[in-house]
Amino acid sequence: MYVITRLDLEYLHELTLDDSPASVTSTVVNAGTTSITTQECIVSRHGKEIAYATAVLVWWDTGTASKRALTSTERTALLTPTDYSSPGASRT
Repeated sequence: MYVITRLDLEYLHELTLDDSPASVTSTVVNAGTTSITTQECIVSRHGKEIAYATAVLVWWDTGTASKRALTSTERTALLTPTDYSSPGASRT
């Protein structure tokens, strides 16, 4: 479980039905002790960049209602690049 503690979003262009399907890329750019920073980009089917975003997500313990540290397994998984465009790639 995580909560979004910061979100910066820059809209560059309108996204219309003619732009569908759009693609979204999301990359983990930093993994700290209790949070990660991601960068996202939305691109139309025509290759036009629609929006950029940067988000900070904090791992959350619902039992104690407080942030928690990422495990080493979580940190490794988050920092390992994954190519979902490959045939047979898992999207979990």
